Amino acid sequence: MAEMTELGPWDGDRAAAPQVAAPVASGAPLVLDTWRQLVDSGRLQDGADTYRATARPPVVRASLATLDAAGLTAGEPATVLTAAGERVTYPAEAADLPDGVVWVPATADVHLHAARGEAVELVRGEVAR
Repeated sequence: MAEMTELGPWDGDRAAAPQVAAPVASGAPLVLDTWRQLVDSGRLQDGADTYRATARPPVVRASLATLDAAGLTAGEPATVLTAAGERVTYPAEAADLPDGVVWVPATADVHLHAARGEAVELVRGEVAR
């Protein structure tokens, strides 16, 4: 606390918010976004069935324009395919995301072999392996 008092309040200008456009050309690959949910299939939750029952169901989230471009409507199965040939299928959900971005939850039992920012495909329905 002494260091903060010595430093004093900030009196400089705030940095401007970045202005980044995210245009997506027709037919361009989509960008993967992912993060872990608080309650998922993590090993530290083993045996906590009641706690795990509170988890949000997994979904594929994308903007309405991205869902429309893939021929999807909210609630129907959507499959995310990676360059490594991995795939996950969850119900589609419209979300406030930039066009061209697809979000899926990162879970301990699903390995897409793709990191956030990598190119993926979004297709309608379930795709067989």
